[in-house]
Amino acid sequence: MDKKELLEKELLDELKNFAKLNEEEIQEKLKTFPTFLFENFQIEKVDEVGDVNKKKVVKRYDFVEIEFYIYNKDHKDCITYERDCQAGYWFFHFSGVDISFEGKLENKQKNSKSEDENNYGGGILIRSIRDNEGHVFCGPHNCEYELFDKFNAFGKAENAPRIVAVERNKKDKNNFDIQSCPRCIKANGKTREDKCTDWMYKDVAQMIKFLSKKYRFYDHKNTKWKSYDAANDGYKDYGSTPSLKYKPQGFDITDKDIDDNNAQ
Repeated sequence: MDKKELLEKELLDELKNFAKLNEEEIQEKLKTFPTFLFENFQIEKVDEVGDVNKKKVVKRYDFVEIEFYIYNKDHKDCITYERDCQAGYWFFHFSGVDISFEGKLENKQKNSKSEDENNYGGGILIRSIRDNEGHVFCGPHNCEYELFDKFNAFGKAENAPRIVAVERNKKDKNNFDIQSCPRCIKANGKTREDKCTDWMYKDVAQMIKFLSKKYRFYDHKNTKWKSYDAANDGYKDYGSTPSLKYKPQGFDITDKDIDDNNAQ
């Protein structure tokens, strides 16, 4: 296998095992795995343009912002969407789209959350991406629409978005500065704790426990993304034009804005 194939195999192996780790192992893995993903992988999709003589255009997207969601008997992050899924599959849900970890869901009981102690799973929510022209798409649904909108129903499977390894030199990798903060959980006028209570039939305390975990990872050097995130206090879903030329009014964004958010 060449270097790219080895990287893709390594990533898939990580996705297969991630949701099986205990809490201590997860914390240790999160010290290095997000940087591994940002530096070595992109999302690739093929667009077909033109009405008659269609032309294929390959687009590449860097990861700008992601969130981790993991559930198992030792790490009961109950906000995780349950799934019975193979590693590396796209998983669509009400909040956007994940790159899935391997997961198992058995003996699902009505009005319960992951009743069986053997259940495990989760994934990586894509919150912001940057295309190869420098346009930034902020918010999980905007990413979902950009990646999966307007597919040819008679097209080929290879046109679908997929994770691909990229070879970057040390200088290119230094363009990333991956930092973390608590996940973006919109409360819609309530406290996040009250929202958790509304969502859950049980294990509310477990859910609240994970609210402060720094499971949201972002590229601190991406100033276009930072201007939108800081202007929205990090806890709103953002509208996004492809060029991001409409900067929010009344904000002078500095690194301190993001650092303050990082400390939450």
